[in-house]
Parts: sequence; C-alpha cells; structure tokens
Amino acid sequence: MLRRLCLLLVAASLAACGATQVRPQLKLPKALITPLDMDVGVFYGPDYRKFEHRETRWGSDYKVALGDEHVRMTDALFSQAFTHTTPLAKFPTETEPAPAAVKAVIEPRIVQYSFITPRDTNSDFYAVTIKYRLNLSTPAGVAVDSFQFTGYGTADSGGMSSEKPMQAATTTAMRDAAAKFLVQFPKQGSVLRLLRGETLLAADAGQGTSEAEEVPMVD
Repeated sequence: MLRRLCLLLVAASLAACGATQVRPQLKLPKALITPLDMDVGVFYGPDYRKFEHRETRWGSDYKVALGDEHVRMTDALFSQAFTHTTPLAKFPTETEPAPAAVKAVIEPRIVQYSFITPRDTNSDFYAVTIKYRLNLSTPAGVAVDSFQFTGYGTADSGGMSSEKPMQAATTTAMRDAAAKFLVQFPKQGSVLRLLRGETLLAADAGQGTSEAEEVPMVD
C-alpha cells in the first residue's frame, strides 16, 4: 500500500512538472495613428489583472497566464490611442466619480481564451483565439456602451514542445486584437460623440463590432 501511494505521488509530481506553462510577452509596435484627443480613466478589475486559463487536453495540462502581460499591453496600447489616460484604483461611482478631467472610463475584460493543437486538427499549427470586451462608462460609473474585439493567432509547431508555439500564437492573437481596437474604437457612435465634446449618456448604442482590418504598425 505504501509503495502504491509513493508511485502515485511520483506520477502526480511528474505530471505537474510536465504541464505546459504559457506566459506571453508582447512588445507592442508603434501604431501609425493620431491619438484621440481625450482623457480617459482606465480601470483593470481583478479578473483582468489575474486572468488565467487552465485546461487539460489529450492528457496534458495547460496553464496560460495572461493577466500581468495584458495589463502591460493595455497600458502601452491606451498610451498610443489617447492623448492622456488616468489609472483608476477603484471603479467610479456617483458618490466617488473619476477625476474631473476624465471624460469617460474604460474597463477591458478577457471574455474567453481558447486554443487548438496540431493533434486536434491533424496539422502542424497551434491556433489561439482571445475574445475581449471593452466597457465604456461615464465618469460616474454609469454603463454607456460595450465593444467586443477578437484576436486570432497561429504558430507552426516546428517539431517543438507546445510551450513556444502556444506562446507565439497567443502573442499574435493579442497583437491582432490590439490592432482591431485601434481601428474600430474611434468609429463607435459613443466615441464620436465624446470627440465632439458631447456628454455621454447611459445606454448609448455602439456598433460593437468584433472584426476589423489591420492598422499599420511599425516595430
């Protein structure tokens, strides 16, 4: 009995060591755009800051840690998209609104992370899809609009273990979603009203599109 228990513990330890750990790293290129002339408050909820995807596929464990890198990516993205951003430690309310200079509040969320392995499709590629949602609110935290952006990425397995190609596909998906945000966000009705100096009202209807052409970016 003791020998059996020891063998089970060793097997569990080996399985944990063999788990695929994915921690994407993205250096966001400079986008060839003109920043939107507005000050936006940016709030990252705990689910966004600490987002992880865990899954067991074909007997293999996957752990994809997205939170830290997404905060860095989004900081860099918004610094290019807007003339000024104000980090918010707490989501604003009517009794505790955002600072006076802030014209709107953006809260990004990761809705879904999914992937396909070469074994799933009998191919040589890994594919990753990341769905995002950006919630737009008034400086008092009243919901105004919500937009969805989806990033796609692929990477050749190259005969390597799954970690490197999974990381490459994940990074590409993040960059794809960032480019779509830069193209689509300025076209939303509520954003156009902001740029005209109008005050945001609750339940403004946006396009909420999830697909867009690429925006030129340079490394």
